[in-house]
Amino acid sequence: GAIDLLIETEKGAWIIDYKSDIVENDDAKFKHYLPQLLMYRDAIHETTPVVGVGIYWLQTGDISYVQLDAATGSHLSR
Repeated sequence: GAIDLLIETEKGAWIIDYKSDIVENDDAKFKHYLPQLLMYRDAIHETTPVVGVGIYWLQTGDISYVQLDAATGSHLSR
């Protein structure tokens, strides 16, 4: 896979993945894809601190995301 969108901010980067799935429960499906997003984070974290990862659901226009601590990679909020 590849990162669909990398948004760089002063505090760090956001990784956004686009998904075309038709889902009834964004939260459950987000949890399913979270390991993929965290692999993207792991691939770039040495050169780019990552402060969040998210999915843009193309079918609904909704965004599911989780903020990360750029230093530790721990989940902060959703």
